[in-house]
Amino acid sequence: MESIDVRTEPPPKWDGSLTPPKLLACFIVAMSASGFAVGIRELPWWMQVALASITILCLVNLVLVVVTDPGVLLPNSEMDGVIIVLRTLDSGETHTEDGYLYERVQKNEGGRTEFWRSVADKPDSEKLKYCVTCNIWRSFRAHHCSTCGFCMDRFDHHCGVFGSCIAKNNHRWFSTFLVLAHAGCVLMGLGSIWRLTKMNFPSPETWVEMETYILLLLCIIYGYISVLLIFGICHCMGLFCDVTTKDITTENSLWLKPPCCSKQRTPFKLVKSFCGVLCAPVRLRSRVPLSPNQSLNDELLGSR
Repeated sequence: MESIDVRTEPPPKWDGSLTPPKLLACFIVAMSASGFAVGIRELPWWMQVALASITILCLVNLVLVVVTDPGVLLPNSEMDGVIIVLRTLDSGETHTEDGYLYERVQKNEGGRTEFWRSVADKPDSEKLKYCVTCNIWRSFRAHHCSTCGFCMDRFDHHCGVFGSCIAKNNHRWFSTFLVLAHAGCVLMGLGSIWRLTKMNFPSPETWVEMETYILLLLCIIYGYISVLLIFGICHCMGLFCDVTTKDITTENSLWLKPPCCSKQRTPFKLVKSFCGVLCAPVRLRSRVPLSPNQSLNDELLGSR
């Protein structure tokens, strides 16, 4: 059996840099402060309470995205011995061993080689792909993040702004953050417009007041950020339709099949997937989970 160096601790890049999320937190506080000071000043109390609640919840979800485990699948210290056998096969050839059907696939001529595994007597069983970097068999929805240094379960994308992968365990926090941030910007934008109307804008006398120009500038800023954060709504739709950013960029047939109508996304599977993401375990990044290899094996064997 071919071996690689044992990785007993997460690589340094797993910890990531906290500078981007700290800057984002400061930006959130600054935007909320501008709202309280100018945008919604002297407006009804419920707007003040709503903005305060949104700000706090945004910061909480930001922290959860950064400090919790995204869904890491820890690497094995040794290569699966069957990979040595598969490397001797030609592309498209299969190999059966211990109840599993293995296949070697080469992407285009001279492209990278992939190794797939499924239960031999169940053609419709889920296929697992082998990661030659982490030495694990992973679900087809899992992908390796070169930035974090691990494979991630139900990988969506790596977000440089948060300094973390967005995957199964923290996708809910990420989507919630985006929706709350969008709601906060819309609230402050509408509040600024409300204040302008109360000042009788655009009557001539309002143009001599500095506050008018500040409110107009804030309306532009809030509106611009609100437009940018529309993709947060798209992330929520992705959770409901069981579609990740990685799926959109790699699954060529996704655009030919409506997400809610394709074979892999029946109503029952959509509900199951959504509940799986919504109720995913919450673990600190410092509390690294066990290798998923055994649990995946048990799941496949149990379905035979």
